[in-house]
Amino acid sequence: MPRSRSPHVRRSLALLLAAHLAGQGPLHEKIASEVDAAFETPVSLEVRTGTAVRVDVAANPFAIREFLLMPDASGSMWFDYGDGPTSKAARVTGALEQLGYAPCAALAKWTRNGDVFTCTLTLTADRDAITAASLRIDSGELVWAKQLRTTGILNYPDPSEAERLAGFVRLWSEAKHNFAFFERRPELDWDRVLVEWLPRVQSATTASAYYRELEQCFALLQDGHTDVSGPSDRPTAAPPIALAEVEGRIVVTAQLDASALDDSALRDELAAADLHIGDELLAIDGEPVAKVLKDRIHPFLCASTPQHRSLLACPQLLRGEVGTKVRMTVRTGEQAERDVSLTRGYRSARAPRLTRPNGEVEAGIVYVALDSFGSSKAAEAFEGLLPLLRRSKGLVLDVRNNGGGDTKHGNRVISWLTDKPLSGSHWRTREYRPAFRAWGRPEGWHRGEHEKVLPADDPWLGPVLVLTGPSTFSAAEDFLVVLKASGRARLVGEATGGSTGQPLVIEGLPLGGRARICTKWDTFPDGTEFVGVGVLPDVEVHPTVADLVAGRDTVFERGLAEMRATIAK
Repeated sequence: MPRSRSPHVRRSLALLLAAHLAGQGPLHEKIASEVDAAFETPVSLEVRTGTAVRVDVAANPFAIREFLLMPDASGSMWFDYGDGPTSKAARVTGALEQLGYAPCAALAKWTRNGDVFTCTLTLTADRDAITAASLRIDSGELVWAKQLRTTGILNYPDPSEAERLAGFVRLWSEAKHNFAFFERRPELDWDRVLVEWLPRVQSATTASAYYRELEQCFALLQDGHTDVSGPSDRPTAAPPIALAEVEGRIVVTAQLDASALDDSALRDELAAADLHIGDELLAIDGEPVAKVLKDRIHPFLCASTPQHRSLLACPQLLRGEVGTKVRMTVRTGEQAERDVSLTRGYRSARAPRLTRPNGEVEAGIVYVALDSFGSSKAAEAFEGLLPLLRRSKGLVLDVRNNGGGDTKHGNRVISWLTDKPLSGSHWRTREYRPAFRAWGRPEGWHRGEHEKVLPADDPWLGPVLVLTGPSTFSAAEDFLVVLKASGRARLVGEATGGSTGQPLVIEGLPLGGRARICTKWDTFPDGTEFVGVGVLPDVEVHPTVADLVAGRDTVFERGLAEMRATIAK
């Protein structure tokens, strides 16, 4: 079968090594061997700590072509794959790693003798085998090893009626006493929800149906940091195209290169569909897209804003069982409508990320993409560019792909951009005192101390501009609040996702489910709301379908123009 030598695989594993195997050299120099693996057939391999085995996967219905398997000094394994259903690196301390979002897994057993690992690896879609492996993983390893994120991979038992009712009542009660935003949901009678949903969870006898009810219930709270997850039988296969909402229309933003499809019939099918970037999706199997969204997708989404809801909804529109066909009614520009059919699978398409390499984008202007605050990497990358920045006149930061993480990493960047303390978000959380309730006194709020961002030694004080978009969430929004409230930066682009706060995590729900409940209400220092709204840009720029078709990054172009004008003043 064809081999993929994806640069992404090498880049992502090189980063992984930098974090976990410092000093051992670039990964592409550490691939010790290659093995061929067929589904449902055990394969034996030997590998040393700090080196990787490339596993080439024989034909299978799950679009897994290859991945790398590498042990580290702690005795764990790393799985990394840059093609197939998804691209990710996962650390596995147990014996199980789900392969992408497909209902298949790698079952691994290994022994260690010094720095030599002898491993038996079985790639399988056998639900009994995967379930048995998952049950052998002890609770201390669940965070790393039980990353079971998709449908149809485990044989879940049906929860009992007592379990279902107890789990729901526990969640309902936790929300009643801890959810921060009931004041913003005046139309929602949470006590009435208890009465309405009890018979629904009582009659939802399967694990999947039960969690579907819980998801829909929590979606009533309309908050991106409040949600429920658990066993599901919803299919996740989709045709090899990507969709997004642009100018109020659902349009094609990417399609997979036909050469990435292993089956010649699928390649011919994709060519015959003759889809183009910017084609508008009008109907799915004869049902208008707006109706599909309204009836089957939006009621289950825990989203804070319309822009957040759109990001969650579009990838779900075409999902179904693997191997089934979906009929789409599409329109290109002003042309007549036409129907095309595509087969659902696990080979996914992704719209190109509108970022560019960090560094000087033109004389005197430095660009830095801060794509995540999940670790210190973005702040470290920024600090690595400080010598260049000190010789420059302007800075453009890009947080359009930043879904958040830890606010301290964003504050670390800000500390290099100010010579005085700057105020972060103001926040409050509910203060429930049972005796006050008994006395008939209303519940109050605890107002927390807002965080101050202190300046670093020798900060850079030139003009700063930040590119924003609807995929900017959580800690990235906290980052923007400091910069915008202080006037330290101008924001260019679109409103952010509008969701931040401190979620309370509820564990131990039936069959390993979990939930989050937002407990903290954040605002700008002056009280301006951004949760449920989005942090609004100073210069609003909305990409168009024409921009998409032309491959034009109109937000970046406008930001660069604004920075040029600022420098010229």
